Amino acid sequence: MIQKKVNNPYENYVTLTAVFVVVAQSIISITNTFLRSIIQLPYKLDTILIYILFGVIVFLGISRLINRLINNKFVIIVVVTIVISSLITILFKSSATIFLLNVHFKFLILTLPWIIVSSGLRDYYQFYKYLYFSSFIILISFFLIYLINPQNIFQEYSYNQDHAYLLLVPAIVFIDSSYYEKKFSSFIFLFITAITLVLIGARGPVLSLILFFLIILIVNIKKGNPILFFLSITTFFILVLIIMNSFGIVNHLIEFARKNGLSSRVLERIIEGNFLIDKTRVELYSIGINIMFSNPLLGTGIGYERILIWRNIGSINNISDAIGWYPHNIFLEIFLHYGILIGLSLIFLFFYSLNSIYRNKINKIEKRVLLIFIGIGFIPFLFSGSYIESSNFFFLLGLIIYQYNTSSLTKRNLN
Repeated sequence: MIQKKVNNPYENYVTLTAVFVVVAQSIISITNTFLRSIIQLPYKLDTILIYILFGVIVFLGISRLINRLINNKFVIIVVVTIVISSLITILFKSSATIFLLNVHFKFLILTLPWIIVSSGLRDYYQFYKYLYFSSFIILISFFLIYLINPQNIFQEYSYNQDHAYLLLVPAIVFIDSSYYEKKFSSFIFLFITAITLVLIGARGPVLSLILFFLIILIVNIKKGNPILFFLSITTFFILVLIIMNSFGIVNHLIEFARKNGLSSRVLERIIEGNFLIDKTRVELYSIGINIMFSNPLLGTGIGYERILIWRNIGSINNISDAIGWYPHNIFLEIFLHYGILIGLSLIFLFFYSLNSIYRNKINKIEKRVLLIFIGIGFIPFLFSGSYIESSNFFFLLGLIIYQYNTSSLTKRNLN
């Protein structure tokens, strides 16, 4: 069980701000889909009202966040360095100024600032409670939408990647609660969420969920129970093999999905043995690696790699279409942005900090929250999305910075 902390009412504004960063997109998307299935409000008032509420909470918590930012020089250094890198890219890539301004405006305004919010988070217990409750609300909302209009989420011969990634947050939270707290309700919620992800049809969130579960097992082997770890990992892989080879069961699920207008894409790929095969991504990786070796020292700059990939793909559309041509792998994206040497250094610092946090004895709930954000802010970017468009990735960085400083201070005090 999570050990409860004394809750400061004034700290709630910071905590709620942090929760909104994580679930706002899911809540807005799902709420709007649900409400607009029933009633059409003028001028998108549903979205405006949610943002007003969000703005009020941020306003009430901003003073505490600013005070904590002033006392956290490393966060300031990281933010300033990234901003300078963005400005350099815009200034030195004048042939694509308008495109880069669009990319960097979203990056600097909508994603980067959340590193400040997460590094200023202190009440991890209350944050987890809010996050769990929000996950439950998201799951319930999904099924309300399904009852009203299933086509908003499920697509029989295609897949809905946006809704699948919105559902990944509660899925990760339910895995954490199931593993650490052994809540029966969390097991039920996890089962429902996992099945829903499969029937939505996007492979990325399903693979992210599997990898997150494996990471939880790997992390906990260090806690002195290697036998439990071995049994868990063996059982898991046996179950996966049984499911993948029990074509009769999978075929029944495919038939059920088709009859009910659900996506059978993930199930069909499992049967066909090409669940992990994606020719488009292979082409993106190949092009990205070639561009990386053509710009080994300083990289292409943040965002400019999209134009280079777009040109290599041979698209004849407008340059604005290049916005979606990122490499779909966070490591390759970092190498393209900063060059091989700086990229390797950044990746080393990332994993070194994580290792230091988990080796030092700090609060258990802080480690759990950090692990959750590895699941939603890092793992998905191994094969999908772009880290510069993700508030969850920079939220993760803020958590790492705060917890690394805390664990280092604790270690020095113990010595």
